Amino acid sequence: VVVSGVYGPTVTRADGWLSFYDIFVRNAFGAYGDVLRHISVHANTLDYHHALFCSAHHATGRAMDETFARELLQVYTTGNYALDDGGAMARPRTRTYADADVVELARVFTGLGRRDNRKNVH
Repeated sequence: VVVSGVYGPTVTRADGWLSFYDIFVRNAFGAYGDVLRHISVHANTLDYHHALFCSAHHATGRAMDETFARELLQVYTTGNYALDDGGAMARPRTRTYADADVVELARVFTGLGRRDNRKNVH
C-alpha cells in the first residue's frame, strides 16, 4: 500500500500519518482483509487517490472518480486477470471484474469526508 505526502491537505496532519502507521502495527500478524478495510477508509489513502469528498453524478453533473475503486480491484485484491494454480495467467485470459464492478465499488466511496484535527497532537 503506497500513500505519498505529495497530494492534498493530509500532508500536514501528523495524527493522520500516525493513525495510518498504526493500522499496520495493529494488524501486522492479522488478516490482509482487516488492513485493507482500515486503509480503504483512511483519509490519507482517500486523499492520495482523490476520493475525499467525491460527489455522485446526480449531485454535480460530473462522473464519479473511479480511480480508487479500480486500484482496489487491480492492485490490492483480484488483479486484472485470473491466475492458474501456479500463479501464471490462466488461459484463456479471463478478466476478474467488469467495468460495472468498478462503478459499484466507486459508489461505496462517494461522499466520504475527513474529520477535524485532534487538538492534543503537536
